[in-house]
Amino acid sequence: MSRLFAFLTAGVVGLLLASAPAPAQGRPNVVVLVADDLGYGDLGSYGSPDALTPHLDALAARGLRFTDFYAGGPICTPSRYALLTGRHPFRGGDPALLDALRPRDTASGIGAGELTLAEALGGVGYKTAIVGKWHLGHGEFVASGGAGDTEFHPLHHGFDSFFGPLRGTVDYNTHWWREDVLDWWEDRRPVPEDTLRYATQVFGDRAVSFIEGHAGAGTTEPPFFLYLPFLNPHLGATQDQSLLARTQLPVGEDVEREYLSRFDHLTLDDTDIRKRYLAMVAVLDDEVGRIVDALERTGLMENTIVWVLSDNGPREDVGSAGEFRSFKGTPYEGGIRVPSFVVWPPYIAPRVSGQLAATVDVLPTVLSLARVPSVPEVDGLDLSYHLVADSTITRGVAVPNTEIGDAYREGRWKLVRRYRSDGQPRPDELYDLDADPGETTDLAAVYPDTVAVLWAQMPYDATGAPNPGQHHPYTAGLEASVALRVLPNPAGAGGAVEVVLGEEAAVRVEAFD
Repeated sequence: MSRLFAFLTAGVVGLLLASAPAPAQGRPNVVVLVADDLGYGDLGSYGSPDALTPHLDALAARGLRFTDFYAGGPICTPSRYALLTGRHPFRGGDPALLDALRPRDTASGIGAGELTLAEALGGVGYKTAIVGKWHLGHGEFVASGGAGDTEFHPLHHGFDSFFGPLRGTVDYNTHWWREDVLDWWEDRRPVPEDTLRYATQVFGDRAVSFIEGHAGAGTTEPPFFLYLPFLNPHLGATQDQSLLARTQLPVGEDVEREYLSRFDHLTLDDTDIRKRYLAMVAVLDDEVGRIVDALERTGLMENTIVWVLSDNGPREDVGSAGEFRSFKGTPYEGGIRVPSFVVWPPYIAPRVSGQLAATVDVLPTVLSLARVPSVPEVDGLDLSYHLVADSTITRGVAVPNTEIGDAYREGRWKLVRRYRSDGQPRPDELYDLDADPGETTDLAAVYPDTVAVLWAQMPYDATGAPNPGQHHPYTAGLEASVALRVLPNPAGAGGAVEVVLGEEAAVRVEAFD
């Protein structure tokens, strides 16, 4: 399917959803759950031999589970930028957005001109909330002890409410960054009273309360967008920087032991780092279970899109990327290929999908499913027709990042470029993922023409200059006049849709029921 056709699917999906049993009235609620540093090999549903994630696995079984989903970046900040804007992070114009924002990066963050998913949904009446880690700009609050209200604050980017840390991580139980500063906020107010309550469980409490307070959302009340970027299983920002201290669990010997005991079959050693990391994943899993239960109890589950993904691959010393090479902070599969699944019981049939997809696709896809009439200029593609009607989209996926490393995947081929410490590029690498999913054999010297073809698909060329052949797929070459006609299906049941753009030839969509 062409990129032009991907743009048109929003209207086609609207026809499909309109013909299906409608969820009373209004638009669907949207819940986006982001795990932090969760690896491809850290969920049972993705083949982990040691993780115990029954709630996440059960949720994945209810929807479409991607096997080839790529993060918006190989580390926290760029991936979150891509998720909320649908754009590659380099488009923000600030090199700091290509890496994890550090405490010293007080002048960097998401730009005031960016249109976020929260703003787009809020513009059509959604109630919007973020519960969890922001990491898209924190300003001077760390040094000044101020109110945390900077130009980068989530309340300035479409969210009606915010609860959580502004920076990349905290001590899970004190909510301080080491012992330097409290980074725990409700809107603009610091919240010291939560001390000694485990961060992920506090997020779960807040999310459940939010859902219970919006029981009629999407039907008798306005729909909501709940963005839940968890901290787990990212390591905590403890004063003691050992892995033992940073694999944090809820305070209390009995509570910690309860989680660790789930993995006694692996080892009885409670200081084992992998065991402690898996227990952190188990805490995350339990909170996801509570959130799903709240959606079910309030009768909202069938009118709610739930999208689960990880921001990037795992840390090398604690997590698992499964069969893939490398870890977080690299452009190899282990750094950017992540778990992701989408659940919407009335419309998305449970199945496993090999469709190439990426974090930048979340915004345009959600806006299409929510029937938002217009979309911003983005790099992602609308996958709604794939989710609802199982149509395959032929496309490539770019993860451009000149700080950490570029990647481009199309079909079986994967292009990789890493950079030296002085910013100069290393030689290009090429891998055949069908034959070599572990990226062990570089074929760039064997297939130089393939390298050139893949570079031509990147949003900037091999010198780093903008690639004039690559435009935002939502805006490239579109005519103002669009005609839709429902045609009979020659096979009998259902129908088909013919789409005409100006003087262009008709585009025909597969028949559907």
